[in-house]
Amino acid sequence: SDNMRLSRFRICGEITHRLFEHIAKVGLSSLNADARQYLIEKIPGLLKARGISRIHLDEMVDRVTNALMKTLESERGRWILSDNHSHSENELTVAAELDGDLVQGIVDRTFVTEDDTRWIIDYKSGYSAHDDIEKFILQERDRYTEQLKMYWRIFSQMETRPVRVALYLTLYDHFEELTF
Repeated sequence: SDNMRLSRFRICGEITHRLFEHIAKVGLSSLNADARQYLIEKIPGLLKARGISRIHLDEMVDRVTNALMKTLESERGRWILSDNHSHSENELTVAAELDGDLVQGIVDRTFVTEDDTRWIIDYKSGYSAHDDIEKFILQERDRYTEQLKMYWRIFSQMETRPVRVALYLTLYDHFEELTF
């Protein structure tokens, strides 16, 4: 069913997030070929542990491996996961009062670059079954604008440095900055 399909893709997204979090924590610079291979070999077990059935396992392993490799082989992906940034956090829980309401969320990745800019990156491992990538990117943009705007506002309240936010579509190595 569509629900099962969606939950499979959600699990792939979760596992991809966990791998990125791990890489960012241990440091991208320490990720040599062996360490990379070790992570790839862990993917099937991680998916099985989350309940992915044998019928779908190969497809889902390919999807997660693809997202991982595309990101690690891309200049932008390596920049996002780089251990050269300061104030970097992964899966950071944030909460604040905005317009009289308490709001909260989990920021996939955030860091401060050398030019003293705070970046907030939201990983999206969504995939479009259609060939219209541009349309898919616009859909993802629309879908997550409010969430990213919330993160932008929270950090803008806490810090004086400029805050920039972007979606990173892992399966397409596409970086989409949103401005508010």
